[in-house]
Amino acid sequence: MYGSLLCFTQDNFRSIMFGTVAEWNIKNLQQGLVVVQLGIGSQVRGDLFKVQFTMAESEVYFEPYYQVLKALKEMKEEEFPMKRYIVDCECKGRAPQYLETHPPAEFCINDRLTFPVLVDDMWPSAEQLGLDRSQYTAFKFALTKEFVVIQGPPGTGKTFLGLKVARALLENQKVWNVDEKPILRR
Repeated sequence: MYGSLLCFTQDNFRSIMFGTVAEWNIKNLQQGLVVVQLGIGSQVRGDLFKVQFTMAESEVYFEPYYQVLKALKEMKEEEFPMKRYIVDCECKGRAPQYLETHPPAEFCINDRLTFPVLVDDMWPSAEQLGLDRSQYTAFKFALTKEFVVIQGPPGTGKTFLGLKVARALLENQKVWNVDEKPILRR
């Protein structure tokens, strides 16, 4: 597939060279040919065409990750959003500052379910929110941590969950948006 990450080795993956599928053409594929762009993060060898390589293709579609990586590499470290998590690799997520209030901040979901967001045993159930168990866990993390990554294979409800999170935030702007700033900004 166009943009797929490829790894090439001649020594059973003790050393590797990276590339991506640069052109996807059914006629070439039928002949066993793949057009590859080499050199993504690795040195291209001068004797490339004199050696036999083993090739492995990533099962995960690489192109979106590559585009994000390129954008991240262009950012200045001091301007990097969520630097403590992405650059410094801090694993323990904190609650967003706007939730650290006394009394505890309350959210209202679907105009009927009101609960203190940081009090775990006061949350409505997954069923009340219309979520499966995995989505419920991700939803709670998205609303109670300042940085969260939600991932999963196609069809697991990431877009659905993103909409639920955005709706919950929009319905509760009084809690987090006292300055009336947009949700996403650069």
